[in-house]
Amino acid sequence: ALQRREEALGHRVVEAVAADGETELIQVCADLSDAATAARECRALAAAGRLFPRARKRLLTATRDGLPAEPPAGTETQTAGEWLLEDAPRAS
Repeated sequence: ALQRREEALGHRVVEAVAADGETELIQVCADLSDAATAARECRALAAAGRLFPRARKRLLTATRDGLPAEPPAGTETQTAGEWLLEDAPRAS
């Protein structure tokens, strides 16, 4: 189940609740090559992380260009394509 959580933050951060009850915060930005944009998106995810301290934090983008060289502590970074294929069933 995916839920949008922006009312308390003023930012759009998607909270994903997995079937096992684990919470994941997902921040999505198509292009993080601009330093100001990357900083803003990381701040939004960090703010959400303070509200949900046990949640897994993930920053997704269209390409690897502009991903922070050192993402905020506890934040995973990857392309949306990688994320979509992460748990995809593999053909035998």
